[in-house]
Amino acid sequence: MSYITALSPASISRVEPLAVDSAPGLAKRPQESFNAVFASLLQHVNDTQLQAQQRMVSLEAGQDNVIDAVMAIQRTNQTMNMVIQVRNRLVDGYHDVFNQQI
Repeated sequence: MSYITALSPASISRVEPLAVDSAPGLAKRPQESFNAVFASLLQHVNDTQLQAQQRMVSLEAGQDNVIDAVMAIQRTNQTMNMVIQVRNRLVDGYHDVFNQQI
């Protein structure tokens, strides 16, 4: 016995979109500037690099697990690759805008 019913186009058309201004639980968040977001991203990358470095030092001292150290290094590698991809996209966007003819 299943209480799940299929949605029909008639039932979907009765659904009204929720207005963001009228939603009581959704407070408007001030927009962050690109500079603040990018600085936060770079700080996160720096933190992961420092954490991986600390894991390596503690691994050399025999105080840490090899798996945890390798996972920290991989996490650092992934975050660094993400930042490189963001930078590449920004540079490509800059070149696209710069090369547009007016």
